[in-house]
Amino acid sequence: MRPPTHSIQTETDMSERTALRLPVLRLLTVLGLVAAAGCAAEGGGRGGPGPSSSGGKGDNLGESDTDATDGGGDGLDSDHRAAVLECEAIADHIREHVNAARVDAIVDLERDRNDCLTSANDGALGSIEAILQAAGDPYAGQGLPAWKAHRTAAIAACNALVEAHPDAGGEALAGVAATCIGDVEAQFAAVLDAHADFGVAPFSIPGARDRYPTCYAAFDDETANAPGVDAVAEAAAASDSLAACIRDVHDGLVGELATRVAATFPGRDAATIEQEIRDAVVGLAEARARVCEVAVHAGPGRASGGFLASIADCGVDVAIQAGDALDLAAPGLLPGAPEVGETDGGVGTDDGGSESGGSGDTTG
Repeated sequence: MRPPTHSIQTETDMSERTALRLPVLRLLTVLGLVAAAGCAAEGGGRGGPGPSSSGGKGDNLGESDTDATDGGGDGLDSDHRAAVLECEAIADHIREHVNAARVDAIVDLERDRNDCLTSANDGALGSIEAILQAAGDPYAGQGLPAWKAHRTAAIAACNALVEAHPDAGGEALAGVAATCIGDVEAQFAAVLDAHADFGVAPFSIPGARDRYPTCYAAFDDETANAPGVDAVAEAAAASDSLAACIRDVHDGLVGELATRVAATFPGRDAATIEQEIRDAVVGLAEARARVCEVAVHAGPGRASGGFLASIADCGVDVAIQAGDALDLAAPGLLPGAPEVGETDGGVGTDDGGSESGGSGDTTG
């Protein structure tokens, strides 16, 4: 595969850019403090839904007004969520004053946003690693390689997917690619907030019933007809099936993505493009599966050892997130795209995990 001309950054590039740009972001934080605080207080930007007392299976069940400091378990206090919201608030504030036609400005904005989110997610690693080490968990020491693998896979997936974008043939492609990488880093942050224990109530990731109705219908059927012998194992199996179904929906669209890429870049073989896209998407899914394992093992349910269903729930979350990335690359190809900030409104507690959140299941 030829090196993508829109390739945004390597891992080394990100580290160097973070060191250079963080002072700029600190300055922007000071200059935009009032606006940023207002956005964060209103849940603005792309921070996602507020704290929820129930999660799992990708469904955002029962939004709660309970103070986020309640129900967070015995993990270390962390301001990870606040840091992520601040990154998004700053980016949103700047975005309002950037001409969308200025691709260079869009790229700089999205790179700064990604650097800020990267710093927040790297900062969370210390809390997660402390929990794992204190528990003598086998995933202790696995966070850093998981973080690195995720970012490498994210860059590859974004570079492959955005070539199917309607603007792929022009200069705007660089801005789309930069936005994709920032969005995937924000999704990474959402996974951590939903499944790791930062000493606050988890923040659930919205479900996507309207987008994947057939998959959720099968999930409901499997859940309703489970024998009831081992509730945790049966819940995990149902979630695994749901995640696999969602991934299959995405996989069924790869051929059309490849056709769009081939139409924009004549001379490239559609079958080869299709395999390249599929490999990149699978690579990101595998990297996210490891992030899920690390986060859940440092989650609220670790005391009970109930990791099976929580990891499966996280698998649904990241499968849904993959659809959001696909929708950025090829708007409208995947039906039922939610509006920014929209959730499915909840579908009842039968889809939920434990009361403590996405990582709070037990073994019995």
